[in-house]
Amino acid sequence: MSSAEPQPQSLDAYSVIHDFDVQAYLENRDTNSSFIMVEFGHGPSPVAFQQPVPFKGDRLYVGVEAWLRDPLGRIRESVKVEQAERQDQNIVFIDQCLRRDGRRNTDALALSNPPQRYLGPYIPTTDFPDASVDEVFLGNVIGDPHLAESRFRIQRILNEVSRIVSNNGMIVVRETLTPLSAHRRLSAVALQKAGLQEIGRYVPMDELWSNLEERYGVKSKKKVLSMSFYQFLNKAALAT
Repeated sequence: MSSAEPQPQSLDAYSVIHDFDVQAYLENRDTNSSFIMVEFGHGPSPVAFQQPVPFKGDRLYVGVEAWLRDPLGRIRESVKVEQAERQDQNIVFIDQCLRRDGRRNTDALALSNPPQRYLGPYIPTTDFPDASVDEVFLGNVIGDPHLAESRFRIQRILNEVSRIVSNNGMIVVRETLTPLSAHRRLSAVALQKAGLQEIGRYVPMDELWSNLEERYGVKSKKKVLSMSFYQFLNKAALAT
C-alpha cells in the first residue's frame, strides 16, 4: 500500500521463527468447510480472488477497505467487476468509515501535511461479533504510513483484529513494501496489549515462501524486498 523503504543487509533483527507448522495450517484452512476470512485493507487486489479453494457453501470471505487511496472510486469499481465474475462465491466487501461523522475518509487527505497523509479520527472498529473469524489477513497494512506513523493507530487495528479473531483463529501479516516500519510497530508491547503473540515468521529465503505467496501474495512485477516477512499471530491466552 506504500512505497518501498531502505533496508539493512542483515536479517538478524527478525529472529525468524520456524517452530510453527505453516504447511499444516495452510492445509487445515483450505479443508475447513466453514472457514471465515476477513481481510483489512485489500485495495485493488483482494486475496479472495486467488485462493486455491473457493468460498462456497459455508466458506466466507469479507474484505474491509477504507479506500484512502481511491478518492474517485475507480479501484472500487474494478474490484466490483471481479466480484461479479465470482457471483457463485461468498465474497463480500465492506467500505469502512474511519471517521464516524458521516464524512468521507478521503476528505481529510486534502488537509493533510505532508500531502496524502490521513488526518482525523481513526476508528477501525467493525460490526463483526467477538471471536467470530477464523483468519484475519493484513497485507501491507501495518507498515503503511497512514498507520505506521502512529502507534495509537497500530494499537487500535491490533486490538480490533484480536477482538474478532476466534480463540483458535489466526492473524496473518504480510509485509513486502515497508517491512522495517511494520517490524518496528509490531513490538512485543503492542502485541501484548492486544492479547496477541507471535507464533511464526517467514522470510523470502524460506522454502515455504512461495506457498504463502500463492494464497496471500499480490501479483506484481515489483521485486520483493529481502526483509519482507509473513508473521503469524494468535491469542496469547492459548499459550497458558
